Amino acid sequence: MPKSAAERAAEAARSAGRAGGYCWVENATGPGHCTLRPGHTGRHRDFYRDRDFD
Repeated sequence: MPKSAAERAAEAARSAGRAGGYCWVENATGPGHCTLRPGHTGRHRDFYRDRDFD
């Protein structure tokens, strides 16, 4: 089954974040993504929103 437009948009956003050099895991408890380098250890961190998350 083909992907929906929303699924394609979400995948494109993830790819753009990763291409920018970010881990880019989405914060499940609120807005934002991890802005640490891919493959980091420990908690995720969104420096733009000043938040740590798992």
